[in-house]
Amino acid sequence: MTEGRNADLMAQQFEEDETVKIPSIYWDYTTKQVLTMEFIEGIKLDQLDELKEKGFDLKWLADRVVHTLFYQVFKDGYFHADPHIGNIFAESEKRIAWMDFGLMGRLSSKMRMHLASLVMAMVKQDSDDMIKAIFKMGVAPEDVDIHELSGDIDRFMIKYYGVPLSELSLGQSITDLFSIANKHQIMIPSDLSLVGKTILTLEGLIEQLDPEFDIIEAAEPFGRDLIREKYNPKRLAKSLYDQIDEYGDVIEDMPEVIRELSHIAKNKKIPIEISIPKAEHFSQNSIQLVIDYRLVLCFYLLV
Repeated sequence: MTEGRNADLMAQQFEEDETVKIPSIYWDYTTKQVLTMEFIEGIKLDQLDELKEKGFDLKWLADRVVHTLFYQVFKDGYFHADPHIGNIFAESEKRIAWMDFGLMGRLSSKMRMHLASLVMAMVKQDSDDMIKAIFKMGVAPEDVDIHELSGDIDRFMIKYYGVPLSELSLGQSITDLFSIANKHQIMIPSDLSLVGKTILTLEGLIEQLDPEFDIIEAAEPFGRDLIREKYNPKRLAKSLYDQIDEYGDVIEDMPEVIRELSHIAKNKKIPIEISIPKAEHFSQNSIQLVIDYRLVLCFYLLV
């Protein structure tokens, strides 16, 4: 049932794209044990000799598969997480069909933007931006060793120093960076970790269709579009409004909170420690820090 719903959701993504076919699900004949779907007639992408014999353009197939997956990952956020060579068919010269919807991933808008920032930092080979993107993606412990993390990122960059972007594995690079994050106990959401494995699988497929295909070059436009969207004036205005609304609720509840804290402190029931971890790396959030400091000052004045 879940796989059937996944197929329906993916079909909605490409309902206006004539180059992508998702088989229809026959719900009247589908149960928890049996999935009944539209029969797809085509050629598996690993049958290269048959594809060539019937006049299929392998470069076009490679481009269409990559574009389809990157659209899902970077644009929509709901993606097929098992794009191995047996799950995609060449249905006609101008249409590919996707199968097997048991493993899907989902990325929120923020997660997609953070992923785009990481990809763009990799393209620019900017270690500082890589660290910022990793921190935004995951939950870091308060005692994370910034200098050791920076050293691991620098060693990651040295590993790929001088290697043309066209020869880099985007999936392996993302997986390596998430391994570094995991080493420093920075918790990366599971669906983001799934992206690295998905792109690795995709690269294995594309290598067979078109060994010269530059997957990082294909990903870059999607990353740039997301970065532009991030700084779109309408989106920035909405984000600012949401923050003001959030802090408005906090300020509205503040008198009662301060009274409770004052009572606790005056009666010396518990020690109070207030700190701002990783201020060094989050100094760009100056507005929130100013508010935090004002609240702390207000609390101490009242006590």
